[in-house]
Amino acid sequence: MRKFWNRFIVCLLLILVATSLVLTFLIFRRSIIPLRANDGESPLLADDVNVFENQEATEGEVEELSHSFGADSVVYYTNGVFQKAVDPEILDTLNGDLRNLLGQSLTAVGKEQSVGDFHLAIADQSDYVELEFSQDTPFTAYRGAAQDDDDENALSSDRTFNRLGYLASKQQFYVINDIDDSVLTFEAPDKMQTWLSTVKDHLDSFTTVDQVILKGRTIYLQQDKQTVPLLRYIMDQRSNSDLLNTFFEAHEEVHDYSDAQISRYYADKRNMTIDNNTLEVEFRNEGDEAQKRQIATEAEKNLRRIHSAGQSWHFDDRDRATRSDIFRQMIGGIPIFGDRDVSKISITLESEGTLSIKFSKLSVQTPISDLSVDYDLPTGKDVLLALNSNGYANDSIEDLMIGYFWQPSTASDRLIDLVPTWLVAIDGQYQTLDNVLDLAQYPQLRTVTTADGQIVDTNLAKKAQ
Repeated sequence: MRKFWNRFIVCLLLILVATSLVLTFLIFRRSIIPLRANDGESPLLADDVNVFENQEATEGEVEELSHSFGADSVVYYTNGVFQKAVDPEILDTLNGDLRNLLGQSLTAVGKEQSVGDFHLAIADQSDYVELEFSQDTPFTAYRGAAQDDDDENALSSDRTFNRLGYLASKQQFYVINDIDDSVLTFEAPDKMQTWLSTVKDHLDSFTTVDQVILKGRTIYLQQDKQTVPLLRYIMDQRSNSDLLNTFFEAHEEVHDYSDAQISRYYADKRNMTIDNNTLEVEFRNEGDEAQKRQIATEAEKNLRRIHSAGQSWHFDDRDRATRSDIFRQMIGGIPIFGDRDVSKISITLESEGTLSIKFSKLSVQTPISDLSVDYDLPTGKDVLLALNSNGYANDSIEDLMIGYFWQPSTASDRLIDLVPTWLVAIDGQYQTLDNVLDLAQYPQLRTVTTADGQIVDTNLAKKAQ
């Protein structure tokens, strides 16, 4: 009997020791997250689709790259009248032509001229088509666009532009940079003749505008009131596990050092932090291979990882000092602004080659069309006149445009309202019109509902981000 109890005690001790070892191992493994697909059997990301690989872009990647860096609007000038459109159908066609155009060898005609001289030169011309871009756009965004930098007639690989023009009567193509006050003239390829026919086929999408010169920028303001719908969307939020599978490789061991305020994930030279209160995300990738990166290439690779199919994200701003590009979501050709990085993606190549990406977990994807409401916004001409009368001269205004502002919906806490409003850029910051002017003194600048003329409160925020 004693022998039995001795064996029993030995077995019990062995079981306890084994249990202790297993628990110790599990505790050690708790902070390591293997990235697996939902079935738990196979990696979700394979090495050959690593988002950070330095590989040649496919045709689809090139197409999406130039789409994100593509024109936001098209202007048509004939018989002394400017007209403008933001119709996605027209822009898709013209941006598609642009990809092919900038890959060709273009022959310079004459010397570089100022923007003012260029405007005077085409003032009495007709059938002029111009593509507008949100900000300075690099030619490196278009594969094959960079020519031999030693050729004085070639487009330099580091040149940027914010407008591209085509004059049918002279068969000339213009590369315009308002900030640098420079215009280069080239012989237009035969392909550009289709730009004019594309525009004329969609003239019903154009509205009459005035050309206005602001601080380092030429814009086109609508002469008539604009009817723009308030849009309501279901608010979506990406899960942490989805983001982990997006930004880390399947074979990596990702260490979790999260707390209630901040979720932190680390793996070798990559790390991601998520603010659990603001839902802002920052991903960083370090390493020697980062030195080889090009901002345009990396931007598009990561844009495709962050936003969903069918969404439209456009290049919005560039900080040359920090090598940072900002992309903003657009709906119906109108950009979306808001707090805490919503509808905005910042991609930065830091001096040591580290890649930093900032964005929000929140997004809008599913519209609730039955809850949309049409708003009538004041004319751009009236807005500018009011700004001028309040001490804001044109050369102090950097931009003036209609944008959507993201805010929680009054209809449901699961919905987001995209409210249309005029935005004014001063000192590098966009602000809602209500924050710049006292609209009580300018009743004609009030936003009203189209159906019954009720005044809409558009004092959404002091600053739009």
